Amino acid sequence: MSVQTMFEPTPHYLVVESLADQFRKLLLADPIEKALWEGKLLWGDILCTPEEEERERVYRKQCEAEETAERAAAAAPALSASFFRGFSKPSRTAAPAAPAALERDVPAFPAGRLTLMAKNLPRDIDVKELRIIFEQYGPIRDIYIPKNMDKSSPYYLTIKGFALIKFLKPDDSARAFAAQYALVSIRGKNIALEPASADR
Repeated sequence: MSVQTMFEPTPHYLVVESLADQFRKLLLADPIEKALWEGKLLWGDILCTPEEEERERVYRKQCEAEETAERAAAAAPALSASFFRGFSKPSRTAAPAAPAALERDVPAFPAGRLTLMAKNLPRDIDVKELRIIFEQYGPIRDIYIPKNMDKSSPYYLTIKGFALIKFLKPDDSARAFAAQYALVSIRGKNIALEPASADR
């Protein structure tokens, strides 16, 4: 090697290309970054903290346990009527025990309003989960969970963090609001309930 070639500077375009290649290799070494790069994962699907990951793991475990119990119940043979002869039916006049009342101020719910708005929802919430919580107060007509459709946002195609729950009867929506106001918690997140500004 001559002295002249030893001290010649490397062309800048080779240095930049080399840094870009190194960065891409570093980026693709991480499985999450690689999945994002290949489009197999969205930004909104990434769990940010260990607490969220633990809540997600516990939630999936509960779902699996519920599915296993449902399958076992469906597979179990029906018990014969003779099994139940020794048991007496509970009296219909006896009222169920009321839960202990909590001290909380529940705001007035607008008369005739059918729709509740639930805010601060987890990013992976689905309609089925909300239906389980609110359908005990009456039949639900529609649950709408809007998604972020701004392509420039890192949260593209993830939910916006709120949902609109529309009941069939205004009495049911008022009852659900009064019963669940300041009490709903989904996977460790406190859910804010309020009447929707208008029925959708």
